This record gives sequence, C-alpha cells and structure tokens, in this order.
Amino acid sequence: LSAATWTAATTVQGTQNNDADVDEGYTMEFRINLATFGYNVSGVAGDIVMYSLSIYDADYEWPLDTAKQAGNRVWFQCPWGNAAAYNHIRVYARPDVGLTGTVPVVGPELTIPSAGSLQSPVLDGVLDDAVWSTPHIGTLQIKFGDNAIRDAYPSTAPYRSGQFQPTVNGGVSSVSDPSLATIKSFFRADTLFLGFDVNDLVVQSVDQVDRWDGFRVIICQRDVRNGDNVLFPRRLSFRVGGSGTSIITERQDDLSATGWDSLSQAVQVVMALKGGTTIDTAGLVADSGYTAEMRVVLPKFGYPAGRGDGVLFLGIVLYDGDSFTPFTSSYGTRTWFMREGDFNDGAAWCYMNPNITVGVKENGSSVPEEFALLGNYPNPFIPSTTIKYMLPEVSDVTIEVFNMLGQIVGRKALRMQGPGEASGTFDARSLSSGVYPYHVRMSSPGSHVERAAFNGKMILLK
Repeated sequence: LSAATWTAATTVQGTQNNDADVDEGYTMEFRINLATFGYNVSGVAGDIVMYSLSIYDADYEWPLDTAKQAGNRVWFQCPWGNAAAYNHIRVYARPDVGLTGTVPVVGPELTIPSAGSLQSPVLDGVLDDAVWSTPHIGTLQIKFGDNAIRDAYPSTAPYRSGQFQPTVNGGVSSVSDPSLATIKSFFRADTLFLGFDVNDLVVQSVDQVDRWDGFRVIICQRDVRNGDNVLFPRRLSFRVGGSGTSIITERQDDLSATGWDSLSQAVQVVMALKGGTTIDTAGLVADSGYTAEMRVVLPKFGYPAGRGDGVLFLGIVLYDGDSFTPFTSSYGTRTWFMREGDFNDGAAWCYMNPNITVGVKENGSSVPEEFALLGNYPNPFIPSTTIKYMLPEVSDVTIEVFNMLGQIVGRKALRMQGPGEASGTFDARSLSSGVYPYHVRMSSPGSHVERAAFNGKMILLK
C-alpha cells in the first residue's frame, strides 16, 4: 500500500539494533486513510472501523545471542494481518463526537430479553408456547443470497456475516429454494433459549455436512481458553435426521455422542416438522419446513449464578441442503450470522438484559437501569414501523433515518419522553424499497447533553 493509504513514524528511546545497551522502549504513530478501505467516518451517521493489533517483541537479535534470544507476540482481537480470525476491534467514529465532549453509550450488537413472568417452553421443537409469540422477543433472520437481510444486521455484522455454496455431486447447481430461517431468543434465570423457524420447500436428511438441513450455534465458553489464550468456542450443531414424517434430531460436533456434551447436560435441542413436510431426497413434493427449540444451561459454559455479566459471544450458521431428481440439480449452502466456525472472526457481542422483557407490560411501572434500543417492529415493514427504546430518565429523543448513501431521509424530535419504555413511529410512504440505517439519540432536556446513542437498520418493502 502506498503512503497515501497509510504512513507511520517511529522513535526509539535507546539505541536501535543494539542489544548490548539497555533501552527504554519505542513509540510509533500511524496515520491511516480510512476512505481507501471503504469507511465513511465523516458522514452524519459515522462508521464503525474494524481492525486488529499485534505487537511483536524480539530480544538479543542484534547481535545474535542464542543464550538469551527470545521473541513473543501479543494481540488485541486478531493475531493475523492476512486472515480474519477470532474477532475484531470496533472503533465507533462520528464527526459530532470529539475528544473532549461526552462519549455516547455504545450498546450491545444484540439484546437478548428476559422471559419475565412467562414460563419456560416445553422442549418439543414446536414454537407454540406463549413466550415465542411475544412482541419483544429477540429475533434474527438468515437467508442465503438475501443481501437486504444481511445489510440490515447491526454493527459490523453486515461485513462479518457471509455465505458459501460447496460442490455437491460434482457440481454447483442453481439455488432454487434458499430457506428463510428466523431465530428467536430469550433467557430465563441461568438458561438461554433459542427457537428456530425455517421455511424450506425441500427438507432432507443427509449425513454430509455440506448437505445438512440444520444449524450450528457457536457460543464461547467463559471459563476455558484455547491454545491461543482466547475464549474456547463451543460448536452446538444439530441437523434433520429420520425419514418420511418422522424426524430425528441428530446432534453434531460438541453435541455428538463423542462430543463435549455427549450426555446433553449443557444443551438440549429438539426438532419438529411443519405441517405437510416429508423428509426425503427426491424433492418431488413441496414441504413447508421445520422448527427447533434449544435450551442452553449457562453455568455449563462457565457463567456464575445469575448469568454472570450477561455478555454472550455468539455466531449462528444455517445449513440448507436440497436434493432433487435429477441428482445434478441438488445443492447445499451455508449462511452465517457473524461467525461461521470456531476460528473465524466476528463473534457477536450480545447482552442478556434483565431490564428488557419479552412481553408488552412485563416491567410494569418499573424504571430501567440503563438506556437501550429495542429495535423497530415490524421489520421488514410496509409502510411504517415503530422504533422502541428504554429510558431510565426523562429524555429528549431524536430519531434520524438515512439512505445507504448516508443522506438523511427522515428526522423526528420527541421531547420529554420516559422514564420507561418509549417509542417513535417512522412513516416511509415516500421512500423506495431498501435498507435504511437509523440513529437514535437520547439527551437531557434543557441542557441537551447527549446521554446515549444507538444505531439500527430497518428494511422497507413495497
């Protein structure tokens, strides 16, 4: 890269390349042109810069002293410069936030609500328990080839999420039925619950990872580190098994019969078929899909009682295999949110928030302890949507909506809202279909000092 892209300067407090003397250290300054990497930090909404940092330290190399020679490396988030591994630093940049003013609150990338007073679901794979239909339940969608869904992900997820189509039966066929998966989430006490709802016209059972129908959920173990001294990721995988109208939940990876949780003490998962679905590899009759319920016992992942700090590092992969006659039309895909495997970059930073519950009136008249963005509902929407948030104190709220060029297409100033849950409605009748980022700012009435700020994305359909 040229000096127009980046440049640096170094000073040494001591003597460079002379280990005979005792040095004090060195300092380095970097200047990086972010625009050349595709960032727009000068736009109204700013941007989130992704990077990592490694520091190398070599001693007694000049002149070489084999009795004392030593070298080491330490890194912040990712060790490599030519590969994305483990995670990345998020640097939030916005032109109206300076070095001396108030720094806005940065919220989690996903908020997982509490069940509140609602009971835990019966784990039968069917999403018919009351908790799964509540308005504030955590919701995430995954679909192969759907850029609109991926672009609406929060934070850096649009850039760390991805998809892949492997070779099946010697070729790569056209994907005629990309499944739509909706993943719901909440927690109760020391247990995390995930619900999976998949629309799939071809449901099959094939014991080849490239042709699975199922999921891999990646959750970091909080009390175990791997050989690189980073949190150990657990691969909680399951797929469709069985045949006809009889489904078997096949546990894979860390959930397999020889895996870390072979006895199902940490994770229980059950799958169920939707109506009119038959498991086969012929693809002659259209299916409707399948559902699944997963129970994750947090103490088994190193969390102390009370869910610990409530932080969860998460990635989810959707596997979608479709088989047809002739067999050359068959294919398999995998599409992931944030993290594909245990080494890959991008675990989402999630927070299991006890102050946000899945129901409309779960908190009653209680005041939340912190600012939070609940997201917009419905999403996708036609032609209006409601953006909801939590306010621990009376606040002025400003909602700004942007197009993908960073231009403001809507602004609403709401005065003296809260405390408690509050909302603002955005009408997009005059806009075309697409993804629209939005920015929500909470400030103190009178002084207008910013107390918190959050970013989200909404999808308009017409």
